[in-house]
Amino acid sequence: MTDEAPLPQSDRRARILDERTRELARRRIGPRAAAAHGEAHLVCSLGRNHVGLPVASVAGVLPAKPCTPVPGAPPAVLGVFGHEGRTATAADLATALGVARAANGDPGGAGVFVMLKGADPRLALRVDSVQTVEPLAASEPAEAMGRDGGSAFAVGYAPLATPSGPAIVTLLDAERLVRSLLSPSPAPGA
Repeated sequence: MTDEAPLPQSDRRARILDERTRELARRRIGPRAAAAHGEAHLVCSLGRNHVGLPVASVAGVLPAKPCTPVPGAPPAVLGVFGHEGRTATAADLATALGVARAANGDPGGAGVFVMLKGADPRLALRVDSVQTVEPLAASEPAEAMGRDGGSAFAVGYAPLATPSGPAIVTLLDAERLVRSLLSPSPAPGA
C-alpha cells in the first residue's frame, strides 16, 4: 500500500490524462513517425519508372482526353484541351523527362492527366498511371545519384515499397516543370 491519500476525482482525471498524453507522445517517436516527416507526393508510373509530384502542386487527376495540337510547341506538349470551361495545355511527362516507356507502352497511349495548380495557362501532365500518395523524403539528392530520368527536374530520390518489390521514386520539382513546358519557344531562326 502507498501512503498517498486518495485524490479527488478531478485531480485523478487530470493525472490520468497527463499520463496518457505522455504515452501518446512517446509512441510518435517510432519509425512510422520518421516516414511521416516526408512531404506527401503523388506517385505516378512512366513505363517502369516512378516519379513523385508534391501533392501541394496537384489540382486533380482525370482521364486523358484527346488534344488539339499546337504548332511550334515543344515535343513534350501534346496540345490543348477543354477542362471545366477553360483551356488547358497537356504535356507528356515521359517525353519531358526523356524517360523511355516499357516495351509494351504506347507512346500515344491514354494514361491519365495530372492537373497542376498555379500554372497559367493550366497544365496537365500525362502519366501512365497514378499509383499512390506517400510521404516521401529524398534519401539522396538528385546530384548524388547521377541518374538520368528527368534529373533536370529532379530534387532527389526516395525508396518506395511496391507490390512488385522495392522501387526508387524520382521526386520532381513541379514549378521547374511548369516553367520549362509553358515557356515560349524561341522563334525559328532566332
